[in-house]
Amino acid sequence: MIELVAQSAAVAFIAAWLMIHLIREKSFKATAALPRIDGKLGEKVSIILPVRNELSYIHDSIRTLLSLDYVEKEVIVVDDNSTDGTWEAVEKMAVEGLDVVRVVGDEEGWMGKCRACHIGYLHSRGEWLLFTDADTDFAPTVLGDAVKTAEALGLDFLSLYPRFRFRSFLHRAAMPVLLTGFYLFGKPHLVQSGRSAFAFGSFMLFRREAYEKIGGHAAVRDALLEDRALALVARSHGLRMGLFRALDRVTASWNDDSRSLWNGMLRIFTPLGIINPVKTLSIFITLTAICLLIPVLNILAGSYLLLTLGYVVAGGVVGWEARRHSASFLNGLLWPIGVAAILAAAGTAFLKAWLNPTIRWRNRVYTVARGELHEKIVFTSSSR
Repeated sequence: MIELVAQSAAVAFIAAWLMIHLIREKSFKATAALPRIDGKLGEKVSIILPVRNELSYIHDSIRTLLSLDYVEKEVIVVDDNSTDGTWEAVEKMAVEGLDVVRVVGDEEGWMGKCRACHIGYLHSRGEWLLFTDADTDFAPTVLGDAVKTAEALGLDFLSLYPRFRFRSFLHRAAMPVLLTGFYLFGKPHLVQSGRSAFAFGSFMLFRREAYEKIGGHAAVRDALLEDRALALVARSHGLRMGLFRALDRVTASWNDDSRSLWNGMLRIFTPLGIINPVKTLSIFITLTAICLLIPVLNILAGSYLLLTLGYVVAGGVVGWEARRHSASFLNGLLWPIGVAAILAAAGTAFLKAWLNPTIRWRNRVYTVARGELHEKIVFTSSSR
């Protein structure tokens, strides 16, 4: 009896991973790639770069932004209380087309990055506003193509899905799994129709009047995940949004090492436990059963052939996503470690949401609560 149950569960496990692959690929193909458009460049773009302790990236980041193939642009770097020499490095790079601003101290009720972006907006003069991150690399023509695409389609808000770097062992194990989940839960192919709301902080391009209409970063000043919150607010105001694939033209990092990746997962999972704890717990239990308990059941029943087949199929699905981000297909074989790490982070986040809803991020500790559209921070403390 146990063997029959184990075999049936193993077949369901394999079928589930194949279904995940099909759903992901359907979503991927339905999410348009950023087109390459010839023609006259658009109106002036203000590129706003908030930074906090980004000394290892800052020189290359500013040079990349200044060298973008777009004449009518200004780069505004806003330093958010850096303590590692970032501000001093930025000050020395002052050249034509570069504006540098320093934020001193924290302001209660504001997420640090949101405040820096808002201050950057106040110093801007462009008809388009691009918010980006210091760890993002761009192909020279991507800004021009993004503006021309937004103008051609009448979009108010355009974001690009980048290729991610896998910098640590935990990145190689967990990131392909997380990115597979992005297609299932983020539904990028539905953003342009208004049936989903999602954006990547590495590239968020706003028409100025649309940004001002929704209140900009001031409207999400207390949001822990400001890119997601901006997308939700934009949709609630009826803005026309677009999310395009640009894996061959934009490269970004999501945290630099295993420790920061773990904190990053807590940062995205804790709000889910606050906003919808029942749904979050249900998904957590289901995924735990599918990804961990079924293989254990097959080991106990001695169904090693089906167990091996399931491991290979899941590894192939995850490896496919790793390869898409220019990483080794063999990273897919690390999926049990990645799944275990993600489930551990999700479980920890759920407990934090219930017992102690605080998140440590960039040497700040945020206490998080439920908001109307998104999570919100209710208290901030800093450590140097």
